[in-house]
Amino acid sequence: MKNSIPKIIDKLSKMNTGYQIKICARKMQNGLYSLYLDYSYKSSRQRKSLGLYVAGDSRSKIKDENEINKAKLIRDKKEKEIYESNSGIKLFSEDNDKNFMEFFEETAQQKQDYNYTVSFNYFNEFINKGYLLFSELTRDICLKYKDYLLKLSVKAHTAHHYFVTFKAVINLAVLSELIDRNPANGISIKYDDPKIEFLTITEVKELIEKPCKFPQIKNGFLFSTFSGLRRSDLNKISFKDIKEKHLYFRQKKTRETVRIKLNTIALGIIKEQKKVMKRDRIFSIPTGGRLTQRFREWINSESINQKITFHCSRHTFGTLLVTKGENIYTIMKLMGHKNIKTTMKYLHLVDSRKDKAIDLLDEYFE
Repeated sequence: MKNSIPKIIDKLSKMNTGYQIKICARKMQNGLYSLYLDYSYKSSRQRKSLGLYVAGDSRSKIKDENEINKAKLIRDKKEKEIYESNSGIKLFSEDNDKNFMEFFEETAQQKQDYNYTVSFNYFNEFINKGYLLFSELTRDICLKYKDYLLKLSVKAHTAHHYFVTFKAVINLAVLSELIDRNPANGISIKYDDPKIEFLTITEVKELIEKPCKFPQIKNGFLFSTFSGLRRSDLNKISFKDIKEKHLYFRQKKTRETVRIKLNTIALGIIKEQKKVMKRDRIFSIPTGGRLTQRFREWINSESINQKITFHCSRHTFGTLLVTKGENIYTIMKLMGHKNIKTTMKYLHLVDSRKDKAIDLLDEYFE
């Protein structure tokens, strides 16, 4: 019985019409079709494997189309190179045949920044294909990506950061002369500054004394309160990162290396953790719903009225330092902030509390 040729492979002959370089496919033992270029160059037959594969079945339709489109991009670029080499004529090109998705991914890898990585992942999901030509990167695409981010289960200010990163990548492409202008200019995600909750010194003392069924959560929260670590960093640090009463670590979010002196309470927590942790890792904090449920069970208190989350420990660290009169740039360094504006929020918070204290005096003397 004659083996049937998948439709997507059968269409290659039509895609090759008018081209010197042909996209061909070779069936492999595992049933996949390996794509390669077949052409003549300087009287020599060339067959160049592309490292791209198609299955040819209905389940792999989208993936196969992406592979074929990648092959066409490579073929078109090679065709142009050969023409320019043979004719000596440099073709005018705005490099719009380049793949924006590849540029975005490469930029995210080079930056090694959390926001760049997540923004690329979301944009990749939004596009739902492995390529997008720079010529296809239109204002309409940018507006739709903005709407896509706002429909995700993230807060508006978080979506704002991802979209700002997306625009920054396009600006880099403009500087690299891969695109004439940024089609996302003038598009932004507006948001209200999220309310930052933090604990007072009295409330922190209350929690130090308050028992908890889950010591890992209590110790992790209090350690963050006196070191400013994010939860994601708590689960990364190890006992070997503690040297001469200082913690040395590289932040997961910002990739910044930070050195923090540990106070007596933080050092006491380290001693407690050494007794219960079998490996070098200091903490093992749960994530998601388990953390939220267990944390709320412990934090519940009549004297603490505001909505406290685990991340409030980091905010408390910042505000305690401001309250004690620490230099704002020192706080910026300790918290690993890249922008002084982020640190200044803690200064405003403390000023706001001071204003409320003065307002209370008016109530007493009315």
